[in-house]
Amino acid sequence: MRRSQAGPERLESKASALAHAKAEALDSRQRQRGRRVRLNLMVVKLEALGLGALAESDRCG
Repeated sequence: MRRSQAGPERLESKASALAHAKAEALDSRQRQRGRRVRLNLMVVKLEALGLGALAESDRCG
């Protein structure tokens, strides 16, 4: 079996496809990281509200 020689156009196309796939993967990771950060902030806010409500009930009771 002989390997065919890849022309410069084919190599350039492969390089472009690889760069595009890498950029998409990085973008996907950044979006996931952003979601995690937003969820963590929500949890912190809810905990702060919950603790604030507990403190209010302690003062009133």
